[in-house]
Amino acid sequence: MQLVLGQVRKPIRELSKSLRDLPGNPPRRAVHNLRTRSRRLEAVAALLLLHDNQTARQLLKSIKAIRKTAGDVRDMDVLEAKVRFLIRSSSNQPISSLSSFERLLAHLQAIRAESARELVQSFSADRKNLRRSLKSFSKCVEEEFTPQGMDARQAHAVFEELCRWPRLCAQNLHAFRIKIKELRYMLQLMECANQALLNALDRAKTRIGAWHDWEQLHRIALEVLHPRRDRAAIAVIAHTETTELKSAMHTAQSLRTRYLRTSNLLEIAEP
Repeated sequence: MQLVLGQVRKPIRELSKSLRDLPGNPPRRAVHNLRTRSRRLEAVAALLLLHDNQTARQLLKSIKAIRKTAGDVRDMDVLEAKVRFLIRSSSNQPISSLSSFERLLAHLQAIRAESARELVQSFSADRKNLRRSLKSFSKCVEEEFTPQGMDARQAHAVFEELCRWPRLCAQNLHAFRIKIKELRYMLQLMECANQALLNALDRAKTRIGAWHDWEQLHRIALEVLHPRRDRAAIAVIAHTETTELKSAMHTAQSLRTRYLRTSNLLEIAEP
């Protein structure tokens, strides 16, 4: 497999766009883009084996901090949407359940507001340095890029790790998803990547992510809501989490059965 220069340039260009500005109360889309584009840039650095490059190392350290803070905001955006769905769907639930969901929503909104403030402060303080580092990184990529010399060792390593993954369970499913995302980002930078494999990785990523969101929401609900007075609302969230876990496990296992048995990425990399 070879890397495609245009695909390598794209996440750098997109992240540069995200770094131009961030509103004081960043909207969901801006936060999502910042987080996703940061991860794609990390994939570029991994595939080009640039983690040992001082320019890349400096940029990735800064990007990781911004990405994690953006992730905190993004998580609350996703959970808020789920609670709003529960509120809309609670017309046939006891009035107490509606009140429970509304209090839970208020708690998530407060966390989101605080996380957004931290993101904007961090972003404002580091934006100029980040953009300067990104320009240096882009120049470094142009200099280092030689498609014929790229053997995608890191992608092979991630793929082999997924092939050796222990029996899937609720405790390791989220970590499995992180590796799926990492591999998917890498394959998107290459020519001749199997589109069916990319689609399967995306399906598993989405299903596991949906379950993980409900797991997070369940954990927060247990911390915020009263175990007796709010038990009906907690039970709804717990039931949904269980349902989503079954779906996520099924999709993840299907991915393993279909694509993660060969232990050789090249055998399935090309259509």
